[in-house]
Amino acid sequence: MMKSYAFLLMCMQNRGKPPYGYGNCWEWIAEKLERDPGQGEKIKHVIRSELHGDISNWTQLYYINRSTPLAFPDLESRKNRIFSALSDKKYGLVIYFRALDRYPGETADIGIFKWKLNPLTHTFMLSTYSNYGGMAYINKEPHPAINTDNPTLHKHILFPLKRLLEHWVTQASSPNAYKFGLDANGTIEVTIEDSASPHAYETEWSSVEVLLYLPEEDRDMDPEVADFCEVFEGEHGKEKKFLAFRFHQRAIVTKTEEDFLHSRVPPSDIALELVKGAKKILRLSNKVTNLEGNDINSNIAFTEFDNIFLSPNFLIE
Repeated sequence: MMKSYAFLLMCMQNRGKPPYGYGNCWEWIAEKLERDPGQGEKIKHVIRSELHGDISNWTQLYYINRSTPLAFPDLESRKNRIFSALSDKKYGLVIYFRALDRYPGETADIGIFKWKLNPLTHTFMLSTYSNYGGMAYINKEPHPAINTDNPTLHKHILFPLKRLLEHWVTQASSPNAYKFGLDANGTIEVTIEDSASPHAYETEWSSVEVLLYLPEEDRDMDPEVADFCEVFEGEHGKEKKFLAFRFHQRAIVTKTEEDFLHSRVPPSDIALELVKGAKKILRLSNKVTNLEGNDINSNIAFTEFDNIFLSPNFLIE
């Protein structure tokens, strides 16, 4: 059923619609599984039955669902293009905080928060998904959530991000790169330990992800890579930008999870500074307690996906 879960995530991430605006979500899943579209409702009931009240390991689908950053000739060129875009304010920045597989008191309390920065106005636009007690909610469209200023943004996010990039360039091609969670394709991946159980009322953030995008002229022509873009407000209206760099911090629940995907890679001081700065600017608590107070009350019911304990990893606009 893993394939059907992957297709379901694509619909959920697209706010309940199949990719490319194709009709009914469940009929689309049936077709992708090479079944008759009329079996869509049956597939929905089967998936709902399988995922009802089940604690899933979100990482299994996250890694097959995320995209690879743009290709560059070498590490230095990637860094130089990113630094140039940051200087000219032609970059795009998206930050995700995810609280997943949480069942405090046996009740689901799950949330995904996506902040997209407009570098011209220093405004963060917020998109959210939540599941509380099996009831799913999503906001219809991003809304302005936090205004900041250039010095604050630079101090808490852009400066540590630049330092992280410098570290990545100097270490990513070395034999010891894996010890720092680095790869040569524009990703830094680190892990923290969460000693709480999924039923605890206070847990670490499951996932903190910082995604940096560059203008369309810098994209790789591989269609699979080029399809993964975000639309940002620019000087001349809406502009597509493409993923160039990813930082991801993942919490490993030590009481329940075997880390089958990666070695444990503790974050460096620079990585910790970036996560701390993001929490400060976005006004988030250090740990997750009650998600209902985190600006999810404006969401609309996502009833088509009630009682399905599978969370979208990304939110597409």
